[in-house]
Amino acid sequence: MKLNQVQNISQWQREFVAEARADNYAEIRRHIEYLDLDCTPETFVEGTVMLLSAVILYNQVDNVKFKSFIRHQRYRLCGEDLPFYCLTFNFSSGHYGRVLANTKISDVDFADLFNHPWDKYKTAGFCSVWISRLDGKPISDKEYETLCHIVMDDMYFDYSEEDVDVFINETELADTVIVEAYDID
Repeated sequence: MKLNQVQNISQWQREFVAEARADNYAEIRRHIEYLDLDCTPETFVEGTVMLLSAVILYNQVDNVKFKSFIRHQRYRLCGEDLPFYCLTFNFSSGHYGRVLANTKISDVDFADLFNHPWDKYKTAGFCSVWISRLDGKPISDKEYETLCHIVMDDMYFDYSEEDVDVFINETELADTVIVEAYDID
């Protein structure tokens, strides 16, 4: 990773954490309550910082454009030039983080994140991911099918169906689906 990219990540982290603290985590609390997550706003911010670093690491390997990705990672989930989806990852009990993504979710590699080590949490990967539209509109049947293809194509590019079970289900929230992934033992 180039020095200016490391500096940009550090700057993003400082700004994101500072904005969360200045807001007394209200935006994060709203998101936690909306998805009914069992965590504190502080641990959610910590998980978001760790998740963003991991996504950027894999983006470097996949040659994804760094500047446009990090520019769209913001604290507030409203306003102009907002990405399309918010992906909320469940790393383990009480540990979550979020990353914002475009309609194709091209900046996030689910397969790479599925076994990524979260050393601080003494775990690896994720067990579920909520994919929520940021505009609050319901996910249509066609969009649901598209999301299924995106996630399945990504996961089964790196894993076989004998290695991993992946399910994508609707939730009680019309604008959100949930991805669940499990290693097959």
